[in-house]
Amino acid sequence: MKKTPGEKGAGVDQLRGMAETRLSSLPENPASHDDRDLTHELQVHQIELEMQNEALRQTQEALEESRDHYVDLYDFSPIGYLTLTRDGLIDAINLTGSSLLAVERKVLLCRRFASFVASEDQDRWQRYFLNVVQGAGGENIELQLKRGDGTSLYARLDCLRVAIPLGTSADRPVDDCRAGPATVAAKKFEVRIALTNVTEIVEARRAAEASALTLRALAFELTTTEERERRALAQDLHDNLGQLLAAIKIKLSMREPCPQIACPHRALFEELEALVDEVNKAARMLTLGLKPPILHTQDLRSTFEWLAEDIERKFGVTVRVHGDKELGVIDETVRTIVFRAVRELLVNVAKHAGVAAADITCLADEQRLTVAVSDLGSGFVRETVEQAVPGIHGFGLHSTRERLSLIGGQMEVDSIPGEGTMVTLSVPLRSSEKTQ
Repeated sequence: MKKTPGEKGAGVDQLRGMAETRLSSLPENPASHDDRDLTHELQVHQIELEMQNEALRQTQEALEESRDHYVDLYDFSPIGYLTLTRDGLIDAINLTGSSLLAVERKVLLCRRFASFVASEDQDRWQRYFLNVVQGAGGENIELQLKRGDGTSLYARLDCLRVAIPLGTSADRPVDDCRAGPATVAAKKFEVRIALTNVTEIVEARRAAEASALTLRALAFELTTTEERERRALAQDLHDNLGQLLAAIKIKLSMREPCPQIACPHRALFEELEALVDEVNKAARMLTLGLKPPILHTQDLRSTFEWLAEDIERKFGVTVRVHGDKELGVIDETVRTIVFRAVRELLVNVAKHAGVAAADITCLADEQRLTVAVSDLGSGFVRETVEQAVPGIHGFGLHSTRERLSLIGGQMEVDSIPGEGTMVTLSVPLRSSEKTQ
């Protein structure tokens, strides 16, 4: 704070008083009256100068200590600090920043920072820097940087646009990259950047993403294999067990008819025929469940209509099918996964919703298929089911979501206790790109 003349005067008087006190403690020098006065004044001024020099020395030591503290905080910070002009030139950089860029600090000054940005990230950096310059930045950005030694690193940049106080730029060196009368208007602000090396984080993230893709591909292959096994099992049931049951029934029917009294085993044969019919019926239902023929011979809308009849026959729940009549050409894998997901949801309605009706709504555009299964039943607290441990509660929803994710699909659950539930499935029409 700037001192007023009164405050300055008080400081001078206090300094003189301290000098007078110190002088009075010294032995007196015999001389004439005038000489004594002059000597006294000189001695007072000498003591004042000594005290001022001591104060200056202490101030210099404090400044050096502050400078060393600044160097520790700035130059030897664990992250790099840069200051850019509005034109993107490096105006200042700490030692950590120059080490990250693998270029000497004096060589970096007045050099364009964009020259260190990898070519594939140039457009992102230019757009981001322009937003920061215009005052719209604030979020960080991750870029790949090309270092001076030819290697590369991934860095996170936190940028901040800072106004420069008027008069500050006039004190900068002549060779400063912002100096010159033509750029006076450009000295109103600068961009400060915190540069953090995130190479290990990015590589770990990419490795995790690659592992996730590998696991997804394996799970997709597992699902495809499971579907093939379902078809093979259904075919075996039809060709082998079905044929054997048919042969047994034919053999039983070939017996000679006889009166009840003459044939005591007639009731047993009739019971065996009835049991064979039941087993044959169960085998056909099992075959139908494993491999519904309509799933591979008809369009998905017709498959949903058949499923609605099957659910009503088994559980007594009326299912209404709405939406587009033509859903277009849908990949067989997508069609199979969506069909099984919708069947799982309808079985959940029959088991838990406590209603006698449900709805299936189908919509499709050129790229995606959307199917919603809704009811006006008991509903549930969505967070409770979604956060439950798979295998204990909500296994069907967890399994359905995982299967849909294999083909790039999503599932959204909207449920209110006492008001009903709507589960919306969204999947691509073709899984080939996702499979690759």
